[in-house]
Amino acid sequence: MADSLTAMELLVLVSMATNWSPGDAGKAFRVALSTIDGSVLCAVSETNQTSSVTDLPDDNLPAQVRCARYCTSQTSCHSFNYRSDNYACLLFYYPPTTCQTIPDCLYYQVTSCIKTITNLL
Repeated sequence: MADSLTAMELLVLVSMATNWSPGDAGKAFRVALSTIDGSVLCAVSETNQTSSVTDLPDDNLPAQVRCARYCTSQTSCHSFNYRSDNYACLLFYYPPTTCQTIPDCLYYQVTSCIKTITNLL
């Protein structure tokens, strides 16, 4: 789990990377955890779109943030896996129904829109 970012870290980094300002619509993400033992999960349902992190812009940003920006740019994107073993972003346009613990894979869910979160801060 050393490669994972907390929900707030990812929210802040995506916000900074997209020149976000209060009132803008956006997505906030969190790593999905098992309700049984708290382990990090990976969605194993079929993905809708896959991209190599190296093909995404902003080389200076953490890979998870680049995947989050990619998901945010896709209107239908609901969540994504980040695979650190092959540097891939796997996007889901629906809520995946099956998750497992897989090494080097983190499943990030959209938790709410950024506009809602800023109202709570």
